[in-house]
Amino acid sequence: MQNELTTLLFEQQIPSLGNRPLFSKISEVAEAIEKLPAGMKPLRTQSQKSVESYLGQVLRGARRCSDGLREAIFACVVSRLKLGPDESGDWREQVEKAAAQVNLRVSESHRRGEEAFTPEKLYARLLTFSSTAQLQVIVTPASLEEERFSRKADELRNILTSRLNLKAGQRKKSSGRNAGRIKQSNGNVCYQFVLPGVLSAQSFWAGVFYEIIGRTNSYRGWDEVEASKRLNMVDESDDLQVYVAKNSAICSLPVVAFDPDPRRGSRAAFSFCFDKDDVIRIVEWDEVATRAWVDNFYKPFYWQPLDLTRRYRWKEAEAHIRGKTS
Repeated sequence: MQNELTTLLFEQQIPSLGNRPLFSKISEVAEAIEKLPAGMKPLRTQSQKSVESYLGQVLRGARRCSDGLREAIFACVVSRLKLGPDESGDWREQVEKAAAQVNLRVSESHRRGEEAFTPEKLYARLLTFSSTAQLQVIVTPASLEEERFSRKADELRNILTSRLNLKAGQRKKSSGRNAGRIKQSNGNVCYQFVLPGVLSAQSFWAGVFYEIIGRTNSYRGWDEVEASKRLNMVDESDDLQVYVAKNSAICSLPVVAFDPDPRRGSRAAFSFCFDKDDVIRIVEWDEVATRAWVDNFYKPFYWQPLDLTRRYRWKEAEAHIRGKTS
């Protein structure tokens, strides 16, 4: 979105710079901000990438320009133009006016779009990503299989079993190929669950097993032998990966991230939980929070899984689960 800050930073021609703009691209502004003294930086967790993402949202009109970012931009302008204290007053006024106009537009946009962020509409977005994302990473203190009598939990579980071709009457799909330290499927979808303990992991596998043998629904499922083969197939092909956290605190905040990438961030990420009366409380993360989560959690998990988690296989859970069904 075109706005006043974009014009000020990238379009306004400056005579002292040979009639060129202050900056040519967002990364240049982010680099200049990153070089500022620590007390002048707009984000508590500072990196050029996070500032670039934050500034990009502001310039698109998706986020307010904070006082910290405004002052950082002003400091970069003063440094770029080598202005003394007596020469910077006009530029301070221009930066403050541009930031105020951006914030006014964002406030108006939020007022017009309040209904777009109702819990039901956010849940509909989550369902869309659940149905389309190729890689889904779920870090949670309680899996869907531990949610009782929840229609929404049933819907999400149904998406998982359908996309993994686990339901009776669906064709088996080809197994995936390995990628990186954690193997990823080259097929339709890959799920990576991180759970706080062995009992939660057993509960997860049991829930999927009971679902596909028809115990928790009205349709006719597989017999137990075929169901076990199918779960072993998606486990061995790495389409469905279950991990137990070595430190359960990792799972304190429930997160689902869609198509996270250690180099580019994540397509989308949500925190959500189920409340009484089938109410779902849900928050969609912004780009800065998502990028930080990928950098601080997913990169270590992806490249060094043995440091944070251990894989919990279907075969390990099977004896415990099938013993209860006999």
